[in-house]
Amino acid sequence: MPPDFPPDMATLHRALVSASALIDVMLDMEHIPAQAPTRWTAANQAFSDWLDTQPLDSNQKRNSIDAFLMNDLVTEIAEEALKGGLTIDQVRVWMENGGKSIALTPGLGLYREMMQDRHLKVGLTWRPSDLTDMIYLSMAAGYADVVVCENSMGASLNTGIKRLHRNTSVFRRLSDALPTIETMLESRGLRPTTAG
Repeated sequence: MPPDFPPDMATLHRALVSASALIDVMLDMEHIPAQAPTRWTAANQAFSDWLDTQPLDSNQKRNSIDAFLMNDLVTEIAEEALKGGLTIDQVRVWMENGGKSIALTPGLGLYREMMQDRHLKVGLTWRPSDLTDMIYLSMAAGYADVVVCENSMGASLNTGIKRLHRNTSVFRRLSDALPTIETMLESRGLRPTTAG
């Protein structure tokens, strides 16, 4: 986008590009059918069930969850390290500080917190939709001011937001979020419009 774009035009441009991309993906004639992440679900269920039986304090359990998460992400970490030109020593140092390093990232840090919150809930049942929910919600909350989602995932997301001292507001219903969104728009010099 040109640097001399007026702020209101830049906002409209970003919104139009975002909406166009979403519509293009939804209407893609070569749709790749989604498959439920059954192996991911089974692995998380087995890990949660095992963790429920361990005589560990919450910090020890969090460390176990971090190790489980790093193992789950090892392929992606290796691919991104290669793309970024990191040395083996740099990757090793990053992996040793994995939880702390991940916590600094906007979306992945919240994903980690949601994983920890959910794994710490004794007797939790994992569902294939949990992966999709956790990825999209953690990324949304990492980069947005307001997120609207259902109660269960919203509770885990709020826990992560508080632990990481983030400012994202989470709501259960869009109608509950609207006053906050209007206030944010007004504070930025934008006037919300109402239909009618």
